[in-house]
Amino acid sequence: MTVVVDASAAVEIALGNEFSQPFQEVLNEADVVLAPDTFPAEITNVFWKYGHHSHLPAEKCQHGIAYCLDLIDDYVPTQY
Repeated sequence: MTVVVDASAAVEIALGNEFSQPFQEVLNEADVVLAPDTFPAEITNVFWKYGHHSHLPAEKCQHGIAYCLDLIDDYVPTQY
């Protein structure tokens, strides 16, 4: 099964938030995990906001970014 992950689902998983378990279960069953090529920028932006506005420690932000990026097998171009 091929799964496409967006930034909000990946962040939910990385932070272990309320809805992370169902997302994680889907990813566990996936053969291939795809994301749009804007995904790294989106993830970085989200964790920057968590660090800046919610005072999430920089180490946790960096770990979250790396974790999210490791979820992805390949990126799909958003422009042709």
